[in-house]
Amino acid sequence: MRIKTRILLVVACIITVGTIFYVYPKSKNTSINANVKETGEKFNLDTGINAKLNGGIIMPDMFNTTEKEELGRSTWRLLHTVTARYPNKPTNEEKQALKNWVYLLTRLYPSGECAVEFSKILEANPPDVESRDAASQWACKVHNIINEALGKEQFNCNLVGDRWKCGCANDDEEGAEGEKNKNTEKNKIVEENKEDKDK
Repeated sequence: MRIKTRILLVVACIITVGTIFYVYPKSKNTSINANVKETGEKFNLDTGINAKLNGGIIMPDMFNTTEKEELGRSTWRLLHTVTARYPNKPTNEEKQALKNWVYLLTRLYPSGECAVEFSKILEANPPDVESRDAASQWACKVHNIINEALGKEQFNCNLVGDRWKCGCANDDEEGAEGEKNKNTEKNKIVEENKEDKDK
């Protein structure tokens, strides 16, 4: 992995961690959460913290095209991996957390020009946070909107689970069985290679 790519991944991770520390403590202290405890009402996404977290794009434009492209690839990988690992049945708080993260990532995205364009896309296509599948399909959809604007090939969203593995295979028996079969197949190939070398 090239040094610039590593730096961009570190920056993306720092933004993610910063977002978590910025949003989570504040969400615990809101009057809405206090009302939930007192009244026993369910947490409501519409009355939770404003998903857009009031404010405009923070970062200036990025003029180095190569760095901008590397940042874009790293960010898409991060977004697709986050949605691939998102819970199958998220709580309302987890739904709000993903929404907040997407909007904060947009506000803090290191390329101001890209952030402005993505915020326009979010207006028409707000994050779908109802389930892992819904979030993954949403991420694929908005990625394809950007691909179309850049004249790039569209990705088949039916294959999103194969393209961005979440490491969640053991969540169900079928996934665990599939992982076992992959390992058996790998071991078979290793054994065949070993036999070939011995000949």
